Amino acid sequence: MFPQKICIELPHHISAFWLPVNSRNPLKKGSIGAGFLVTPRSVACYPAEKFPFKIKPRQLNIIDRILNVDRIPFKYKDPLPPAVGYSVSATLSLSYSFVSYVHLGKSFTLGEVCRLSHIAEVKSNTGLGDISAICGGKGVVIRLFPGAPGFSVVDSLVTDVKKFAIVTSVLRRMKTKDMLRAYKGSLEIEGTKAFYDFLEDSSVEHLVQIAKEFSKRVGMMSEEIDDRLSGLLKGTGALGYFVKKGIIVVLTPVEEKKEIYAKLKSHFGNARIHSIDDSGLRIIYS
Repeated sequence: MFPQKICIELPHHISAFWLPVNSRNPLKKGSIGAGFLVTPRSVACYPAEKFPFKIKPRQLNIIDRILNVDRIPFKYKDPLPPAVGYSVSATLSLSYSFVSYVHLGKSFTLGEVCRLSHIAEVKSNTGLGDISAICGGKGVVIRLFPGAPGFSVVDSLVTDVKKFAIVTSVLRRMKTKDMLRAYKGSLEIEGTKAFYDFLEDSSVEHLVQIAKEFSKRVGMMSEEIDDRLSGLLKGTGALGYFVKKGIIVVLTPVEEKKEIYAKLKSHFGNARIHSIDDSGLRIIYS
């Protein structure tokens, strides 16, 4: 049914703000908000000789149980670190769901892959809205209604994303379940406020301003980090900055990205340049 080799490439999702929405039904549980799909992409290919992890990530256990499979061998590469805010758990869930369906040898749809991945994410407390953003959006993504793909409503901003770049620095590790526990009360209040504020002016520049206030009020960006970034980026072309879980995120005109990268790397010890990815997920047959 499938060619000798099949791969799936996925962008990562950096959420700018979000409002968790709870439900006993994992297909309806999720979040609303907005964020950026970014490079680099993860790549997963099937078949392969072995399962790529010594210790199986928890969300993959859920996928194995639902599909009645175990440790499907596949090749996997993700250049970004987990548990900091790059949605690495989501790209892994999608990759493993995809190769598992391929392994079973039956016809399937992307919707099935995305819904299974969403269930794995919410049941393992590794994510809420990233799957819907990656499966249903391009570039700057707005999650208007929560839940798994097929239940959620996702839209994408019409804008020339090639004018912009995103530069990030890792501050700390923070798992999604710890983030939700630590900021539970403020996420509901500030997420609601940010959501309706963004709907009034859905521009990229306004989004990053809202994200900054959201990350400050929720508690992800301390006053100290805000002051340091304000001083560091003064006089540059940076359009704004915020903190998502454990990463600093700076939106900049593309021509300014190298200067911003150098400043963040010098000050925080690490930095990455990302393009805003408006290509969506990609399946490669060979």
